[in-house]
Amino acid sequence: MLARLKAGVPRRQAEAEINVLYQSWVDQNFASNRKLRQKRVELEPAGAGLARVRDLYGNSLTLLTGVVAFLLLLACVNMAGMLLARSAGRQREMAVRVGLGASRGRLVRQMLTESVLLSGAGSLVGVVLAHFATGVLVRIMADTQAHQHVEIQVDPDLNLLLFTAGIAVLTGLLFGLAPAWYAFRSAPASAMRQTGAAGDTWFWRWFGRGLVAAQVALSMFLVTGTVVFLSHLAKMRNWDLGFRSDHVLLVTIDPSGSGYKPEQLAARYQELLPRLQTIPGVRSASVSGCTPLEGCGSGSRYVKVEGQVEDPGQRQRPAISFVTPGYFETLGIPLLAGRDFSLRDVGRPRVAIVSAAVARHSFPGENPIARHIKIVYDPQPFPFGDDQPYEIIGVAGDVKPWELHDPPYPVIYFNMFQENHLNNRFELRTSTDPAVVAGAVRRVIGDFLKTALVTRVRTLSEQVDADIVPERLIATLSEFFGVLGAALAGIGLYGLLAYKVARRTNEIGIRMALGATTRDVSRLVLGDAIGVLSAGFVAGGFMVLWGRPLAASLVQGLKPESSGPLALAGGAIAAVALLASYVPARRAARVDPMVALRHE
Repeated sequence: MLARLKAGVPRRQAEAEINVLYQSWVDQNFASNRKLRQKRVELEPAGAGLARVRDLYGNSLTLLTGVVAFLLLLACVNMAGMLLARSAGRQREMAVRVGLGASRGRLVRQMLTESVLLSGAGSLVGVVLAHFATGVLVRIMADTQAHQHVEIQVDPDLNLLLFTAGIAVLTGLLFGLAPAWYAFRSAPASAMRQTGAAGDTWFWRWFGRGLVAAQVALSMFLVTGTVVFLSHLAKMRNWDLGFRSDHVLLVTIDPSGSGYKPEQLAARYQELLPRLQTIPGVRSASVSGCTPLEGCGSGSRYVKVEGQVEDPGQRQRPAISFVTPGYFETLGIPLLAGRDFSLRDVGRPRVAIVSAAVARHSFPGENPIARHIKIVYDPQPFPFGDDQPYEIIGVAGDVKPWELHDPPYPVIYFNMFQENHLNNRFELRTSTDPAVVAGAVRRVIGDFLKTALVTRVRTLSEQVDADIVPERLIATLSEFFGVLGAALAGIGLYGLLAYKVARRTNEIGIRMALGATTRDVSRLVLGDAIGVLSAGFVAGGFMVLWGRPLAASLVQGLKPESSGPLALAGGAIAAVALLASYVPARRAARVDPMVALRHE
């Protein structure tokens, strides 16, 4: 509903008044419907429109926006560290330029040109890559039955491009002027006399280490999030859904223009199902109107058990599903008691199979087999039948609804052929890859129902994946961001250690000339790396503890209490860091003392 508020009326006041009217309407028309009584009307600003896509992916994209912000910060810190290391290495060059008469304006122009070109070129490449990568993002988001016809616009946005350009320019300005600043603060003669590590001040040495420690902390935060989201996605895929989604092919047909009458089409279906089962690789076949994940709808109908008087406020309102014999075998839904439907049921007294949730509610502690129920609409009679009862012939296992985080929902199954309520979704369980038999299934259906159209072919596993698109979206992108973050941390640590080895070549030569072994030198370099790693691990651990509640509030069902992801992320970052430290340590251990003493 759309509404325009009167001038001066707050939205919350209008919402409260509407809910009073809503509850009055429910009391007058659906007094026994507890589910409707529990609902509320919410008013939201309509300026941004109404979008099912935003409702589904809003929290996921908010979380990913935060992840991207951390990754952006990590990239800026990485660039800052490299530019500062480069500026320290060019201190003597700047001093020479100043000594030869270069003005400050000239140095500023040179440094700005270099740094802004560097950051601008990187940002331009990133924008081009993002243009193609968003296609992957859209394919993940569109991989759901509810949005197969929704077009998501991801064309470059001017605000986004301006933000990217602003970050590039800001980073270049902040850290590109450091070489010129070094030259301004030092006398040319003293700067040219400084060699090796002597040109570094205490502040800049620790500032460089702090930047790398910050990279390690940010990377640990990103990698931990990646592990948490991937494990959450794996758990969802391994949840007990109440049915088996593997090796099931779903084929939807449209017989509306076939010319068959309902009774003729029912007879054709009864002949078609055995033919489908003769296809090599097909184990069983059935027809239904919806799969368990889609749900077949519930609402104002409820179950009335013969011989029982039920409190209207406690009525259960199950979903109704019309299926053919073999449905439970095909979907892998266990029959806990009783038997399956049969073609012999046609023309006989009506039968039904109830889910375990219905049996627990309507027959607590009793055997529901051979008991009789009626399906009643509140307040009208059920449209597909009359007041005749249904005999319960079986109890099926509970299945998950389309929202996997919700508990199993109650379902009552009816024999589609007995009720003459035809559906158009064929399910086929295969012993091989469903895609292998898809072509043969199309041919058999086309030859047998020449005037019916096959409108869609997909697997049940694809439907399950489509129901966890937000989780897949987070897991896929966080995996990429986590790997990229770990790589950036490794690059930053490698750059710091390589720079320190280059700056301390004289010192290393003196140490080795005085008797230090290659192991001592390697230990010296690795000691710096371990110190930086330790500081980054501590900071990253606090960041992870801070981010846990926030992630749990945005991702439904996420419970990141375990310390396993943190330990795994720490191990991964440590492995990357040690690998990045190996080359500088090996280079330092192979320094020739005589060459080192003549260095600079």
